This record gives sequence, C-alpha cells and structure tokens, in this order.
Amino acid sequence: MQWIKCNSMMGSWVVAALFCAGNAYAVEQSRNIMVFDSALGFMQQQGRIDLAMADVPEGTAYAGDVLNSEAATVVQGAAVEKYLPHASQDVNIEKAKSAYKQGDLEQALSILQAIYTAAPESSEVNYYLGLVYKGMLDFKKAEIHLQAVAVKNEKNGDAHSHLGEVYHSQGQMDKAKRELLQAQKYHGRPAYTAYLLGLIYLQEKQFDLALSSLQKAIDLDVSFRQKGEYSKGVAYFKQGERAHAEHSFQIAIDEDPDTDAGVYAQLSLIKMKKEAGKSVQPFRAGARYVFSYDDNVVLSPSLLLVPVVIAQKSDVRHTLSLSASYVAQLSDHWKLDSGYQLSQSFHRNIHRYNVTSHTLSVNPTYTMASGDELGLQFSGDYYLLAGTRYLQALGGYLVNRHPFNKRSFGTLRAGFRSYNYFDKVAATENRDGTGLLASYDYLHLLGEGGYATVGLSYARDLTKGVNWTNDQKKINGLISYPLYGKISAEAYGSYVLQHFMNANTAAGFHRIDKVYNSSLALTYVANKMWRLSSQYSWTRALSNIYVYDYTRNIYSLSAEYSY
Repeated sequence: MQWIKCNSMMGSWVVAALFCAGNAYAVEQSRNIMVFDSALGFMQQQGRIDLAMADVPEGTAYAGDVLNSEAATVVQGAAVEKYLPHASQDVNIEKAKSAYKQGDLEQALSILQAIYTAAPESSEVNYYLGLVYKGMLDFKKAEIHLQAVAVKNEKNGDAHSHLGEVYHSQGQMDKAKRELLQAQKYHGRPAYTAYLLGLIYLQEKQFDLALSSLQKAIDLDVSFRQKGEYSKGVAYFKQGERAHAEHSFQIAIDEDPDTDAGVYAQLSLIKMKKEAGKSVQPFRAGARYVFSYDDNVVLSPSLLLVPVVIAQKSDVRHTLSLSASYVAQLSDHWKLDSGYQLSQSFHRNIHRYNVTSHTLSVNPTYTMASGDELGLQFSGDYYLLAGTRYLQALGGYLVNRHPFNKRSFGTLRAGFRSYNYFDKVAATENRDGTGLLASYDYLHLLGEGGYATVGLSYARDLTKGVNWTNDQKKINGLISYPLYGKISAEAYGSYVLQHFMNANTAAGFHRIDKVYNSSLALTYVANKMWRLSSQYSWTRALSNIYVYDYTRNIYSLSAEYSY
C-alpha cells in the first residue's frame, strides 16, 4: 500500500485538508480491499467461495477485485471473524461450544473444521471435534480426535471417558475398559464412567463388580437411577437372585414406564413371571453339613425346647440336614409352598444328647395387586433325643407381608402353637401346653446386594405345669453385606426377656431369664449350588435360678448344596 504524506507545501491549508481527506478515504478503501482479498483467498483455498459471499447483503456492488466500504465491512465481519481461525480463534471456539451445547452439531462442526485447518494441534479443538463427531455417531472420526487429546494429555480424564464411550459404541470392549479405567483414575465424568464400566462388567459376567459400579453411578448422579437400576436388575437376574432383580426392575419402571429403560424393565418382569411357572424349578432340594465345637452343650434345637445345662461340658458335634421343597403356582395370585427337613446331630462324646428332628410345612399364599401377600403357615415338628421320642409340636400362623417401597418390607405374623413332651416328669414340671405368638419383622434392602432386618415378638405359653407358664419378649437384628466378590459377612444379635407367671414351687419366687445371643459369620458363595460358611456364636443366659444360668460359645464350619 502506498502512503501519501500531506504537508503545507501543497498549497493552502484548505486544499491540503481536502487532499489529505481524499487520501485517507483511499487508504481506508485499500484496507477494505485487502481484507476482502485475504478472506476471499482463504475461502478459495478451502473451496468455500460460497461461504465467503454468503453473508454479503443483496445488491452490494462488486466489480473485479473492488468492493465498496460496506461490502468490505460485511466480509470482515462474516468471513474473517467467522472463518479465519487465526483472526479470532478463541471467539470462534466459544461459538462452536455454544452451538454444540444447543445441539446444533452442523454449525459447531463447520466452525471447528475451519479452526482445525489452522490449528490441528489444539487439544481443545480436537476435544470438541471428537464430541461433535460422537454426537453425529461418526465414531471413527471421533476416535481420531479424542485419541489425539488422550495421548497428548494422559491426565485428561474426560477425554479418556469419551474415548471409552466411543470404543464401547463400536463394540471394542477391551479398549473401552482400558480407557474408562484411566478416566476413573483421573476423575473423568465419574458417574458416566462408572455406569459404562458397570455395563462392561455385566457383559464380562463379573456381576459383583457390575452391581458395585452401577450403584456408584446412581449414587453420584440421580439421573442414572433408571437405566442403572434396569442394568442392576439384569445382573441380579443372571445371578439367579430373582427377588432383587424384580426389585430393581420395578424401580426402573416407577421412574418412567415410557422410556426405553422403563419399557425394557417391564418386558423383563413379564419374562420373569412367565419363567416362574415354567423354567424355574418348582422342586428344590438341598443338603447341609455343619461341624461345630460347643464349649457348653445345651439342648436347644429350637425355641420350643427348654435349655438344660450339662455341667459346662464341651463336645464336638456333626449335624447333617436334608431338605426338599415344592412350589405349586396355582394361578396368577395363588401359590402353595410345601417343604420337609430332616436334621440329625451327632456328638462325639455326649451321645445321649444327639437330636433327630423332622419338620413339615405347608404355606398357601395369595398375592394382591398392591404387592401385599397374605398367607397361612402350618408346621409340624417331631424330635427324638438319643433315639427316643422327645417332643411333638404344631403351629399355625396368619402372615401378612407388606412392601413399603421397593427396598423395604414388613412382615406381620400371628398365630398359635401347641407342644407335647413325651418325657415323664412331675406335674408341676409338665411343659405340655399351647401358646400364642405375634411378631413383626422389618427388612430393608441395602445397596450392592446387602440387607438388614429387625424384629420384635411376643409369646405367651400356657403349660399344664405351673412352673413353665411364661411370657417372652424378644428383639433381634441382623445385617448381611457383601465384603468382596463372592464373600459376604453377617452379624446377628437378639435379646429375650422371659418372665414366668407363677412362683416356682422349688425356689419360692418367680423365675426371670434374660438371654443374649450374638453371632458373626462369613459366607462364600461358590456358585448357585454351593455355599461355604464359618460362624461364631455366643450366648449368655442370666437367670435368678442358677441352674438356668450359663454361657455358651460355638465355633462352626458348614457346607451347603442346593439345586
């Protein structure tokens, strides 16, 4: 450009002023032409001459390489600012981000492609190009740009997360898992990363890891609740835990039954109900073996048996139990459960306290539309002590199981029991009689497959012998929670207050017992059929009649098989 110097030597100051003003106009026109030439050249290089002229107002004069001032201003605003990344790259990146967030992927792509031509090494440009291509489902191009960011900056957790999602969408699970683990390490999109990892673990049949990761996603971001619960339901179903699966599917449905996850959850529930009457075995059987060391052998196979102290003698005991059950689905609402169990204990030294028991139960149940279950429980028990008849008991209970929500359930039970002891004792010690029982248990499902229960019960036993008529009040609690993989821990505790209603004929006062029980157990679920457990139990009975006062410790190992 040629600059013209103005000075007073050119004539009068008026003439000089007019001359300089004319040259100033020429200089401005020249600058505008250069701006246009620069924009036009850039667009021609990019094959985008249509874009260079797209924003020029209709009727703008154009003659050869010359534009009027208004046209130059338009090109400078529309072409240079909009399509020259080196002119205002930061501004254009922000415009691209805004277009992307508003869902205008085409506009975002146009801006980013132009910037990328001038700055292909920019991590920010590559990152958003990757997001735009991912949004357009062009996963190959998205992979190229996101991989460039992840390689350049290993600690960019979001880039690893998006790249993992791209690999997951292409079915490249090994690569997806690698990138998502990197994303987790550097805190990239924590909730979404946990959700995608949960899906991969589910596909790999690592169900415990899948459940843990899916629950983490839900805990981090409530928006993952529906699809996370649906995927948890799938994991539980594949593990054979139908109750937990139904619970998770129902949560997904309650969130919104019209979404994809809601519809899939409904279909899964329908499939489960159909299979419940077909593929699920109505007949089940199992066996359990327990090896235990008891430091104070006390005869108490059930609450119906009265503890008898054996002078603090210890012994090793082997117990074998066999069980069988049959469930008949009579209709959509009615079912009938029936079962039988045989148990036999053998002491190494104190053989006269070997116990054999037979238990038979029949339970018809009706399920209402609300989810409440109403049922009757009938049971009969028959015990032998050292091969001799010892006790016969019958019980009948009305049961109502009520769901408060998808994680909490309450069970109310009320009924009677009668028992007949075959041993010959004094009239005042005759324990034959009937009793009334009422109990309430509350169960709450915890995350990752755990659960907790608390129960209250009251019983009154009316016996023929005056020394055994009593009231019992009991509170108990249990919590079970998975520790790692297939290993879970269980803790139990109870307190029983037993108040005898008549003065004991030998002691001359009313007997009062306080019994504390606690236990800790570790269980390993090898597969659907085998379970291995170790357990420690502690009992402390406090009584104002010393022969019923004792402490007991039991250490046991057990193996259980069922099919």
